[in-house]
Amino acid sequence: MQEVQRLTYSVEEVSRILGISRSHAYKAVETGEIPSITIGHRKLVPKAVLDEILSAKSNCNRQTETICNENNTFQNISGQIQ
Repeated sequence: MQEVQRLTYSVEEVSRILGISRSHAYKAVETGEIPSITIGHRKLVPKAVLDEILSAKSNCNRQTETICNENNTFQNISGQIQ
């Protein structure tokens, strides 16, 4: 039997993966900070979105002379967007 690869995560799973509280994850989904899809009454976060969030956060941590702002864009010390 072939293993099915997951394409979405529940908001609770996303909170555990990102290391944030469940209530913060739900607020982030409601405000659109974490993009989601709705199926019935369930809010689901696509794996691609989660991968992008994690990639952007790890890129912020690797930059030495840049500052990562809350929109995950990089600015050098003089404020120019890179």
